[in-house]
Amino acid sequence: LSMPTHPTWSQLGEFAAKLTAKDKDQYGMCLRGKAGWGENIALLSTMANAFGARWFDEQWKPELTSPEWTAAANFYVNT
Repeated sequence: LSMPTHPTWSQLGEFAAKLTAKDKDQYGMCLRGKAGWGENIALLSTMANAFGARWFDEQWKPELTSPEWTAAANFYVNT
């Protein structure tokens, strides 16, 4: 694999899939998954930002069910 200088999350997911061999208990990417802000939410929040998500709109209405948050959360869980 040849890693681009500035890979997208989609590219990282594709690389991870190519490097994963579940029958060998080998996974192409390790994301933090422990409970707590600094253990997983900090990463997920940064990832969600890259997917175009935001916590609130201009009227402070939560946007945690937006398509962007859904895409980021699904990527995090599935990768």
